[in-house]
Amino acid sequence: MDNRIELSVIVPCFNLEPFIGDLLMSISQQKLADDNVEYIFVLDSCTDNTRNIIEEYGVADQIIECSVHSCGLARNIGLEASHGEYIWFMDGDDWLIDDYAIASVIEFVKGKDMIKIPFLSDKYNCKCYAMVWQYCFNRELIGDIRFRAQQPAEDNDFMDKIFEKRASKNMEEFARALYFYRYLRQGSNMYRFKILQEDI
Repeated sequence: MDNRIELSVIVPCFNLEPFIGDLLMSISQQKLADDNVEYIFVLDSCTDNTRNIIEEYGVADQIIECSVHSCGLARNIGLEASHGEYIWFMDGDDWLIDDYAIASVIEFVKGKDMIKIPFLSDKYNCKCYAMVWQYCFNRELIGDIRFRAQQPAEDNDFMDKIFEKRASKNMEEFARALYFYRYLRQGSNMYRFKILQEDI
């Protein structure tokens, strides 16, 4: 029997008590064998009930504490702890909209350095290359690239380094949306960045 982990899903979590249940429920409904994927949740200085909610759903393979509030560092910690051949970074306030999302990504990404994953959103309709959850990466492509600690826009910095290494933003994209992006949730990095921009 092959016990190899094909996909590592890495989720940074900062005080997501009202939201993370949507992601956890969508993970619990995935139609695939559990032995080829691992779910790693990194608690980014949480002070609420996020950990207990994750534990209640029973889908986490690892729950790791990060004492410094930084989404980038949390993702790095999850990456270091992961074992998968492929890596998918998700945000804890989003969710999967297809019960075969994980199985579809695993099948589609095989033999590729990265793929793009279409998404739906409540408000966001801009085409931006830099949101890291839009992609599934081959671990070898990531190599020693890591997220910076400073926020916001740590996604941009990471993706710029990925495309410097890959030399092209052209890649295969899955045929249908698999992911729902919750845009401008109060307290999120994107929300803080938008408020900051409006104050300038």
